[in-house]
Amino acid sequence: MNEIEIKQERIIKLLDEKSLDGIILAKNSNISWLTGGMENRIVFVSEEGAVKLIVLKDKILVLTNNIEAERVIKEEGLDKEDFQLIVNQWYERDLLDSLIRKYRLGGDCYFPEVNNLQEEIKQLRFSLLPEEIERYRSLGRETAKIMTDVCRAIKSGDTENEIITDDPEWPKVEVEYNGEKISSSGILVGG
Repeated sequence: MNEIEIKQERIIKLLDEKSLDGIILAKNSNISWLTGGMENRIVFVSEEGAVKLIVLKDKILVLTNNIEAERVIKEEGLDKEDFQLIVNQWYERDLLDSLIRKYRLGGDCYFPEVNNLQEEIKQLRFSLLPEEIERYRSLGRETAKIMTDVCRAIKSGDTENEIITDDPEWPKVEVEYNGEKISSSGILVGG
């Protein structure tokens, strides 16, 4: 089984325990966990993004709008066999309400008429798979290398803006993993 299938099995076990048909994943952290790293953010500080996933026992429904659908397929690879894209026009309300009426669902945050399973879903994420552990280690090595390069380039009196600049004389404070740029939530420099 691959990473997504193992995580889907964890969710199915929870569904069976709670007598549910599916779980709505709307939080970026949970969507990223299930998909092995999907970037779902449009607004960086928002907990929710352009996509909601509904994990059923036999498939994963991907709810998004026509503007995001192509990006989700091309950039995030959600055109896999287990994923079924459900697309609405950008100006229409998504189809979540009709799916809530059709299925007995839990969710990772509050939705009317849905069991809030936020804490149970967090528990599913706590035990890391070997692939996840390797991604963390690799990202940590890359980040340590970059920070070492930056620290070696700092001279007494350098300002924060000079250190995080795009000036070619400075090492980039930017991390890439498997060709993907990893964003930090903030860069602080003190001295």
